[in-house]
Amino acid sequence: MLRFHAVLSTHGRCGCLTDAHIARLFTTAQTKGESPRHCTDAWTNARTRLGL
Repeated sequence: MLRFHAVLSTHGRCGCLTDAHIARLFTTAQTKGESPRHCTDAWTNARTRLGL
């Protein structure tokens, strides 16, 4: 998901993302129709692309 990539590219290296922030991102995506698995895959893909 583009949103995960955008968040990670901005905040992924600074350490300001907490588990609560990440949980809110996943919850928001799921309320918009994304499955938990899709969210996990998108998060992993974004982290990999950014080298995190």
